[in-house]
Amino acid sequence: MRSDGRAARLPRAWWEDYALRTLLSAGASSVCTALFAAYNGYLGIRCGSVWHKSIAGFYLLLTAVRGSILLAELRTVNFIDALVAVLTLQNTLIMVERTATDGNGMLPVSAASSGAIWAAIVAITLRMMRKGLEQTKP
Repeated sequence: MRSDGRAARLPRAWWEDYALRTLLSAGASSVCTALFAAYNGYLGIRCGSVWHKSIAGFYLLLTAVRGSILLAELRTVNFIDALVAVLTLQNTLIMVERTATDGNGMLPVSAASSGAIWAAIVAITLRMMRKGLEQTKP
């Protein structure tokens, strides 16, 4: 059996990447909660227990709420990644297509759009930080 190093990279990525650790932990927790809800649902149907059916409903609702929060955070992170990619691509294309005759003709356009993208990234990051701080207040 050949080892290509993936097994060694996973624990390192787990400890070094906070976002990955958070998303994987939240995903695993949601799966466990869904399994627990399914088990209680089975017991409720099998035994005719209203208690188990209501607990299953509660945990299914909890799983849905956790899943929606997780998906919303993933979309926000993906949006920031897309903005950074647009910024990088824009600057790369301007540098590649620049000729000696036009000089820095695209510099004002590049500066304005880069500033707007940067401001959007900062605004989204500050909103996420404020939201996170509000959720951790006692």
